[in-house]
Amino acid sequence: MAEQISDGKYYIQNRYNGCRMYYSDERNELGCFQGRMYDDQIWDLKKKAQADSYAIGRDGKWLYYDGRNLIITPQRHEDWVFESASSPQGFYRIKSLTYNSYIFYDLDRNRFSCNSGTLNEDQLWCLIKI
Repeated sequence: MAEQISDGKYYIQNRYNGCRMYYSDERNELGCFQGRMYDDQIWDLKKKAQADSYAIGRDGKWLYYDGRNLIITPQRHEDWVFESASSPQGFYRIKSLTYNSYIFYDLDRNRFSCNSGTLNEDQLWCLIKI
């Protein structure tokens, strides 16, 4: 079930591996970091008017899944929903409505991906409001 999340700034942390999603404009790098919290890990969540979907961005650039890769683009994409996990509470799966796929981070390969198949633990994310 899609959840209502208030607009604002958040850290987005993976439950499975503890890393936080970041984007460095300087290095043009999207990744996940397990160490201390830095400013490049702060994301803006913006709810689409009259819908239950969101844009996820930083510094005027927006998260997008193109069917193969999770990327950052200058175009705002409002096709993300936050599905509440039944257990444990307080965690969400972040789903692309366009591709019906859930974000996860493959720590071994050091890259993001999306999966439309089985629901897994590595797809659970905690939103830490700032």
